[in-house]
Amino acid sequence: MHDLLIETEHSMFEIIGIIATIVILYLVVKGFMRPSFQDVEAFERNRQTGHEARKIAIEDYEVPLAYYNYSVINHMDRVKQCALEMQELSPQHYDYTWPRLLASAVLFAFQNECELYQKGIQRTIERLKSLAISEDAIAHTLAKREQANCPK
Repeated sequence: MHDLLIETEHSMFEIIGIIATIVILYLVVKGFMRPSFQDVEAFERNRQTGHEARKIAIEDYEVPLAYYNYSVINHMDRVKQCALEMQELSPQHYDYTWPRLLASAVLFAFQNECELYQKGIQRTIERLKSLAISEDAIAHTLAKREQANCPK
């Protein structure tokens, strides 16, 4: 009888241990699967910032959509770094919003690409052609940059 009691206690502890393990695993998996409220807020903020930066770059700065998409998809870390450097080093960018800084960084990169295109750098020519950036858009961007740099 004593052996039966020990065996029953042992199997009850095993069952309780298995149930506790399953509950803990369920809670851990559930915690990883469900985004926290902060994650949702951050996602929404990032989405809104991206939307504003895109609008500024395309509508205000006349960056071609294909180039904007290329920049943020392939070089977002560089775009962010450039935006931070512009804010830190350039007094004219100090008060810009983050979306405007991002858009300005994309514009700056596009202007530089246009200059390289004009100088005949083959990789740049191929890249801008692959993005279907017209020579008119390149010439327009260079003219606007030149006009902005001219003293009045």
